[in-house]
Amino acid sequence: MTGIKINDLQLGMELDEPVRNLQGKVLFDAGSAITEKHVKALKAWGVTEVQIVDFSARDTALPGDVKDEEETEAKQGSMIEARVQDLFKMTDCEDPVIQELYRLALARAGAE
Repeated sequence: MTGIKINDLQLGMELDEPVRNLQGKVLFDAGSAITEKHVKALKAWGVTEVQIVDFSARDTALPGDVKDEEETEAKQGSMIEARVQDLFKMTDCEDPVIQELYRLALARAGAE
């Protein structure tokens, strides 16, 4: 577990503890992967620091860890692609401009 300032967060970092507002309401559960929306919400709620999972503290990866991480990345990529596809569902996917926008949307969301 490592405390990190909101401005130092990187997309994909995983919360080690739930993040709560001043009234104690849970804003984000432990295990949530940080997205741009998380960062904006944390700033809006005045949260200055969160506890993230410190993966560097692991000495060695267990045999299942690499497979599990690959499966998790594949699932996240599929979820991201599905969200972007939903955004573009009413567009002409044959149009080169739309194709480039779609590619950029995937890249920005982290699916490529």
